[in-house]
Amino acid sequence: MKTTGKAITYTGATTPRLRLDSAALPQNPTPTPTPTPPDDPKGVWPPYFANLDDHAIPDRGSVDSPIDVSGILDKGPVQLHVWVSVQHPWVGDLKLELVSPDRKVFPLREPSPDGSDSIDETYDVDTSSVTTPNGTWKLRATDAYSPDAGFIDGWSMDFPFFENWDDHNIPDKGVVTSPITVTGWLPGNAPSKATVYAEVHHTWVGDLKIDLISPNGKVYKLRIPSPQDNGDVIWETYPVDGSASPANGTWTLRVEDVTAGDTGYLDGWWIKF
Repeated sequence: MKTTGKAITYTGATTPRLRLDSAALPQNPTPTPTPTPPDDPKGVWPPYFANLDDHAIPDRGSVDSPIDVSGILDKGPVQLHVWVSVQHPWVGDLKLELVSPDRKVFPLREPSPDGSDSIDETYDVDTSSVTTPNGTWKLRATDAYSPDAGFIDGWSMDFPFFENWDDHNIPDKGVVTSPITVTGWLPGNAPSKATVYAEVHHTWVGDLKIDLISPNGKVYKLRIPSPQDNGDVIWETYPVDGSASPANGTWTLRVEDVTAGDTGYLDGWWIKF
């Protein structure tokens, strides 16, 4: 047991941290591979879609600019952020609409006396009536009056995405929590296919237990301790059936160090629906 234990250094002494599992198993186990970080660890799956191609708006005519959306679960969110950039000699002539894959039309802007020559606006749109958010969305620009013409410079859709990238130290054989407040989602419960991503740095990640706590106190187990996992970083995504919990409210990631001898920190995490 002394030869398989991890050396722990104290003031004036070094003693082994006994590991019964290592003592009982072969002395040369396959080492834990170092995980490969995602290309964008703080946005493994950014629910952001854009079309930056120019689309000419004919004088007294209309044009559609499409965006193909995929990977969105359940329904459209209560607050879909739609950014629009349009160049036009007299933007007061313009009517802007968002068209969903199931052909629902959401007004963004009506014609007005506005004589400026550009639009650079973000609109919050309640798309909770959209039952099929995956597919082709369209920004429709209509020029209601003569004699000016212009073009859609680009637009984007930013689906709700909630994150917390504050560092939280994980005390040795202790617990740390990191909260995220979810707002602007559908009233009612979270979807059955939510996703949680966590990034944790620790000198022995096998010591760690990770749980997700919902706004109504339900605990979802994401990761259990694995004593032989001697890696030093976690980059992992976890599927969560959140249908028993309300979507809106405070969700908490809880990281517990169950064994003494090592420390680390929670770098950050996110949740998406």
